[in-house]
Amino acid sequence: METFLFKAKRPTGQVVSGKVQAKDKNEVIYLLNAKKLEVIHIEMKKRMFQLGSGGTGGISSKSLVHFTRQMAFLINAGVPVVQSLQIMKRITKDEVLKQVVTDLANSIEKGSTFANALASYPSIFSSTFVSIIEAGEMGGSLDIMLNRLAEYIEESAKLKSRMLKAMMYPSFVLSVGMIIVVVIMVKVVPQFTSIFSSSNMKLPPLTQLLISISDAFRYNLIWIIVFGFFIPFCFILYLRSPMGRSLKDQLLMITPVIGPLVLKNSLARFSRTFACLLLGGVNVADALKTSGLTSNNFFIEKSITNVRNEVMRGKSIASSLKKEPIIPTLIADMVAIGEETGNTEATLTKVAEFYEEQVKTTSNAISELIQPVLIAVLGGLVGFIVIALYLPIFKLPGVAGGF
Repeated sequence: METFLFKAKRPTGQVVSGKVQAKDKNEVIYLLNAKKLEVIHIEMKKRMFQLGSGGTGGISSKSLVHFTRQMAFLINAGVPVVQSLQIMKRITKDEVLKQVVTDLANSIEKGSTFANALASYPSIFSSTFVSIIEAGEMGGSLDIMLNRLAEYIEESAKLKSRMLKAMMYPSFVLSVGMIIVVVIMVKVVPQFTSIFSSSNMKLPPLTQLLISISDAFRYNLIWIIVFGFFIPFCFILYLRSPMGRSLKDQLLMITPVIGPLVLKNSLARFSRTFACLLLGGVNVADALKTSGLTSNNFFIEKSITNVRNEVMRGKSIASSLKKEPIIPTLIADMVAIGEETGNTEATLTKVAEFYEEQVKTTSNAISELIQPVLIAVLGGLVGFIVIALYLPIFKLPGVAGGF
């Protein structure tokens, strides 16, 4: 999430300014329009060495699901929204959520709608959350929408967990392996080097290479650490910026094995969000806009923007999806069936479930595939070091004769 500074005009003509957290300027415009504000100016607040919000404002997905389900139960029981929030304030154990719930109740007591009050916390309540609550308020089905939101959040959390599992294991193993190699280069190899030096023997090329690498590590260790962390850190900051977002997604998409997983994850997020918004009664244009943003993929977001423009010109969703190369035929065909039967929400839910299962299967396959590959790579490195160290030892007087 980024922090944006804005100036906007109320329906009365009054100019107001403030700041809001969002993914990009499009989401800022959406959030401000939801509060009946006409945007005058938006700019991103500059920041130094800050990786940004975790996306839930310090509130776990579990706490958010609990809040959503409890609110659904209370409202279904006939308790007004303000009183429901006050009850939630008393029973919640999450201090951050307790403060947010207090602010929400105060905003509603001052005349705000529930959706507009939620929109004041974009780092906690996404644009999808706000849109569905707004549709629930307008349609008188707030409790139903809250239950659907809870299911949506749970499925999104499972999907995110699978992606993290697929990415974290190889990263951890490689990191540990590299630390071990560096320790060997800095501490172990120099001890053998002193033995070789005292023998005045000619070293094999493999051993000379290993000693050269060890010397490079020993005499430039500080610079290696600095550049080894600083350059990747700066690169990650760039990839997280709006300018680097397309590059990040492009690099992920073309990465072998990981690329298909990233694409399936984004398609699952898009399908699940689009289905949830349509079920909530959100109009197709707004549902496409929000679901494109939540896909968390620059290229899918761009394609969905094109689809939205086509739909607003009177084209069908399915025919518009078929024009976008990055959107699989399966999604377009399923949407076409949904449009013909008048049940697009159900077909999109099936598509989401299909891609979520694909993500689960692919992430498990990657974990199984990458484990032997990592073992082979690390084993090869250790083998190279051992062979390079012991080749000269076999040539020392008294050693070769013992065999």
